[in-house]
Amino acid sequence: MTTINLLQAYELLALQEEFSNEEILQQVKDQQTGEWATLISEWPMEELAKLATDEAAFTHALAGDYNISYITMPGLTNLLAKRFALQKDRDFIVTDSAITALQLTDEQQVQVSQMLSSNWQLIKVDKGFTITM
Repeated sequence: MTTINLLQAYELLALQEEFSNEEILQQVKDQQTGEWATLISEWPMEELAKLATDEAAFTHALAGDYNISYITMPGLTNLLAKRFALQKDRDFIVTDSAITALQLTDEQQVQVSQMLSSNWQLIKVDKGFTITM
């Protein structure tokens, strides 16, 4: 597992929407990471290009084997949408300090738990999960 920042996670997920993991690894091998910003215009891709210089860390991140160093509530909400296709008010409820009524598969539970920064806790409750600070 590797630790990445929130921007790297966003950039990685955007890149994975356009390319397979194999294509991304080939671009890294061919040193074509500078082209990512042109291909994915909504993100600068600079943070992800920096991460790609560490092959082991990048490979872990690409496989979804990462922890995010610090996540805000809006960041967490966005990650649940981008990485897991879970939508606010449909798949979970957002309060001032928690996400409640979150339904996760066993695989998603492991991935969410692993991804969360130390300022968050994933707690199993009667009807799903709660993520709280």
